[in-house]
Amino acid sequence: MGHDAESATDLLEAYMSTIYQVRLPGGCRVSLVPGNVLPVALGNLCASDDTTCALITAWNPHSSRTSSHSNHLAMRSLRQQLFQLEPQYYLPAISRAPDGDWREVQLFVAGIKVTELDKLAQNFHQNAILVGTPTSKLTMRHYGKTCAASRH
Repeated sequence: MGHDAESATDLLEAYMSTIYQVRLPGGCRVSLVPGNVLPVALGNLCASDDTTCALITAWNPHSSRTSSHSNHLAMRSLRQQLFQLEPQYYLPAISRAPDGDWREVQLFVAGIKVTELDKLAQNFHQNAILVGTPTSKLTMRHYGKTCAASRH
């Protein structure tokens, strides 16, 4: 979702232009676009219209490239912590820069409280996560160095 040594403003722009895709049961992919509503195929999997959904990762803390081994270990830990929170469902996802220079494994989760998602994002040193409900627009929640830039 970002690149090494970028300013907070540059990172925010990179996050907003990133391609986010979730793999549905059966293998089809749907795209998530910040500022748009959740795709119907994902919303239909939610228990209610106010179910919180999020795209979250443990890859590349602080948007700094990290080894594949470290990323996989962090992602395993994130999955374990997510399972303890008993999400309604989770699906594999990816995010990638339009030019293909940056790619991250993600998880799309539903039914976890925003406060818990915030804790996970901060524990795994993420600058932002994408959050919404079946009836609201997807928004970025910002942490770390992107937090102050997102307020301008």
